[in-house]
Amino acid sequence: MKNKITNSNSLTSPIDQYLNRLVEQIRSKSAREMVREEMKAHIEDQYAENLFHGMNEEKAMEAAIRDMGDPVEVGIAMDRVHRPRPAIGMLIVMSVIAVCSILIISRMNSSAQAAGYDMYGPGRFVLHVILGFAVMIVLYHLDYSRIARYAKVICGGFAALEILCCFTGAGVYVNGNKMWIHFGALHISMLAIAFLFIPLFAAILYQHRGTSLKGLLIGLAWMMIQTILTLKCTSIATAGLVFYTMAILVTITVYKGWFVKKKYMFTGFFWGIILILPVVILGITLERESIILHRLNRLSAFFLHQGTDENYVSNILRSLIRNSSFIGSTHTAEKSIFASLPDYNSSFILTWLASTYGKISILLVCAVFTLLIIWMFQSALKQKNQLGMIMGCGCGILMLAVVGLNILVNLSLLPGTTTFLPFFSYGGSGMIVCYAFMGIVMSIYRWQNVLPEHVDIHRRRWRITVEVKRE
Repeated sequence: MKNKITNSNSLTSPIDQYLNRLVEQIRSKSAREMVREEMKAHIEDQYAENLFHGMNEEKAMEAAIRDMGDPVEVGIAMDRVHRPRPAIGMLIVMSVIAVCSILIISRMNSSAQAAGYDMYGPGRFVLHVILGFAVMIVLYHLDYSRIARYAKVICGGFAALEILCCFTGAGVYVNGNKMWIHFGALHISMLAIAFLFIPLFAAILYQHRGTSLKGLLIGLAWMMIQTILTLKCTSIATAGLVFYTMAILVTITVYKGWFVKKKYMFTGFFWGIILILPVVILGITLERESIILHRLNRLSAFFLHQGTDENYVSNILRSLIRNSSFIGSTHTAEKSIFASLPDYNSSFILTWLASTYGKISILLVCAVFTLLIIWMFQSALKQKNQLGMIMGCGCGILMLAVVGLNILVNLSLLPGTTTFLPFFSYGGSGMIVCYAFMGIVMSIYRWQNVLPEHVDIHRRRWRITVEVKRE
């Protein structure tokens, strides 16, 4: 028959003496408890096997511990396996990107001033890069499961700030939307809050795994609340990115079997609603019908009436890209950017790069971001910890969406909208958020050999139940 081994006094003392000596060799404090539970399970399993073959309790325990090997040698071997894994290569890559972005903005500033156009000096951009890089380093060294432990508290704070921004005088309008909230000298971007919600939402889904439909409904409630608040505080494009990123994360958790058994049926039903729901949300949250009609007219003009005045920005972008050389500067096109595109240092920096360095710069930028995003997904999907997997996927999906949107807008394949190119566009909020995403994924990469498959982010304890056969 099967019996669970408990921590009786006859087992605790010999095991603890061995395990205490073993875990002393492990430098990572975060890995010690996991290794202790793992080795304890092996000893108890072997102890039960020895009992099954007729040994008495004392000899069975001595043999089980002896079979594990010398605790110092085993501990040293476990230390080599279960320790933080440095992401030196990615740190070098991000350092190169940071330096290149500063050089590019400095070159743009010089060109704009030479053409007689004002632009914020590069000093402010350098400050944003430094702040973003510092945030990335802090998150890289921080155990990401500690962030996940407080996901609901942080998200609740985010929601409170968004509500204050929408419904009080603290919110500041930008292009018709309250995109900033001011508390004296402190300015908080609603776009940054909306994007940072994504990895936290992933952690919330993880917290409720295994709770069947109830946990899934709680996750969907968080998803809908954040989508509505994002739509009220930022733009339709930002709300769309956040909404569909969360929908993809929910789908991943369903396929992982966290909530429901009939995953294919649920996925079809879920995405049927997801494709219809944005229209319903727009009808509820946009007070003025003229706004909806204006958006529809813009989309109609872009896809059905190319070349008209309604497509002014798209026509300019198409012309600038077409007139750019493959390699080298096109001075006429570069000067046209400063005159015709007011957001050239943020939304349309990719077009400026093409005009200044040639179309090859677009290919290089696309190659760099392709490698970055592939690395983000590999770091998330190749590790055993499910919390890291879902948080890393959230960061990777949103980064892919932001980069893809910016590239498609610059190539005039989508209507002109406010967007940014991560790490290169002027603006502190997007810069810091993207570096934060990289820091989270680098933390996931760093701790992949330390945390187990499932980590209790409420108590930070791992329990292993061993079942053995006894006559």
